[in-house]
Amino acid sequence: MKPRISRSILHFAAALALVFFGCSPVAKTPPAQNPAEPVSPPGLETPAGSEYEGRATKARTEAEGIRGTPRISSTTDVPAAESRVRGSSGDGAQAARVKAGTHDDNEEYPSWVMFSSRKWLLPMVLPAAYHGRTVLRVTDSAGAPVMAQSYTVEGTDHAPLWRGLTYANGETVLFPSVFLSDQATPASVVCHLSNGQEIRVPWRPSLDGFITVQLDAPRRSPRRIPVDVAFVLDATGSMGDEIQQLRDVLFSIHSRLLNAARNADIRFGLVVYRDRGDAEPLRVVPFTANVDSFQLALESVNASGGGDTPEDVHIGLRAALKDLAWRDGSIRNAFLIADAPPHTDYGQDYDYLWASRTANSMGIRINTVGASGLDQSGEHAFRQISVATYGQFIFLTYGETGESSGTGSITDPGRVSHHTGANWSARRLDDIVVDLVRRDIAYQTEVPKLVTDNPPPVDQHDHLAVRMENLWQQIQRQLAAFSSDTLTAVLLPFESTLDDSSHLEAYLRDISTETLLRLGSVRMVERDRLAQIIAEQSLSVVAAIEPSRAIELGHLLNSRVVFFGKIYRLGTDRVVHVRAVETETGQIVAAARVRV
Repeated sequence: MKPRISRSILHFAAALALVFFGCSPVAKTPPAQNPAEPVSPPGLETPAGSEYEGRATKARTEAEGIRGTPRISSTTDVPAAESRVRGSSGDGAQAARVKAGTHDDNEEYPSWVMFSSRKWLLPMVLPAAYHGRTVLRVTDSAGAPVMAQSYTVEGTDHAPLWRGLTYANGETVLFPSVFLSDQATPASVVCHLSNGQEIRVPWRPSLDGFITVQLDAPRRSPRRIPVDVAFVLDATGSMGDEIQQLRDVLFSIHSRLLNAARNADIRFGLVVYRDRGDAEPLRVVPFTANVDSFQLALESVNASGGGDTPEDVHIGLRAALKDLAWRDGSIRNAFLIADAPPHTDYGQDYDYLWASRTANSMGIRINTVGASGLDQSGEHAFRQISVATYGQFIFLTYGETGESSGTGSITDPGRVSHHTGANWSARRLDDIVVDLVRRDIAYQTEVPKLVTDNPPPVDQHDHLAVRMENLWQQIQRQLAAFSSDTLTAVLLPFESTLDDSSHLEAYLRDISTETLLRLGSVRMVERDRLAQIIAEQSLSVVAAIEPSRAIELGHLLNSRVVFFGKIYRLGTDRVVHVRAVETETGQIVAAARVRV
């Protein structure tokens, strides 16, 4: 939270808020850090929602007297509250001004490793090493993602090192240096099936860091898809605008999610936290499917308290993980919305690294939202949380382009620290929330029910150009780590599993060629030369793009690297996956995957 200031300045700031929506940035002087002692990985605990937990979560109901049951404050504007419950957007003009950008550190993993290694000395940031990431992917017999699949990572003696659940896309991210003890060496992954059987595969990640387990039966699709969405909200004094924004768009979020999938069973839950010494440091609103009652509970939340820069984020995260009753087999999303970093000097044994490990083991995706005033310490801590839980870092924007230190100056109008590159676009915050949850729903729905028609590639040029530049920048960084030489490379036609995607494939290939030439990191073999070789060798295009032919093509084209690309669909997302194969050994030396 931003420090409190005088009443006259507050009046002036309130007037400015009519023109500029958001909290005014105020200089912060972070206290000296006294990091909490490291805690043991929670992966050895019983993960909520897994078969190890049994039926414990069933015993808890929404009728339980969880502490902090919401009350309607006498200061609540009842007519405004009722209008939002009936579906009105409240002050829609003001809400519409709030735009945000998103960043997925798992999608840009090499950049995250470099960023995180530079930021350990920031105050209120806990040290953690994120190298060696492995992605576990579980599919059914038809290749569909299996959600909430219980698994165990075992050591060489079959001792359990980590237990967890997969996310809605059938995947999870595992960071051995963060999740496991220093002495632990993973040897195998065991998937525990509902019939009591087990499937064990060796811990042998592919060159692009994936371990895939395919089950021998189709997944079970529930008639109604349970979706639990929790908001973890900093309610200190500077968060009034953000709280109002959530009030204004909640009904719209709920309606749009239902419209996306009529068989979704959606519940909202809320955790409100402040800081030690505040009048109400914690409040928990249990999950409910009644959006009207949840809206009224949200109306009773008032921004107050705080004073120093960090807040007690840890108590809010702990309540979200331990006090909310997440349903077995549900899609689980949490949105942490705050403008201040965590207090890491309270000596709590449930710090934000503990929370990220626990959420990962429970299959809860935490998307962190940086509000106006979030500094570099807060950015780093929030990105540590989201990357370890397969979530995204979301930052409110104020007209800036590219990166920002959150100074709110003429040259840097951004008020939220975000060092995430320039390849992002500003969108309405509620659109981002809806898209992230809807994407998870799509993974568990028959694809035709949720897939919408895509406009022609030429009409998506700006979006496609940004996403493909993102992909090739990742490839470029990995190639630079592989060799300091300027490598000769050939880009093959993209393989596609999408219907009628020839125009998209050609468009993405053209954008890729332009991007690679602009980046200048490789010398490209001319496309005509590739076509000539394919014709001379009597190869079909399909045969030419087989990775097994990389060495042969490399010799024929005098190329050190061959780029193989594939376009396919994950839920509602179109995905491009590119691998760079070194032609002397046939090994993958770079890989990246982005949504387009």
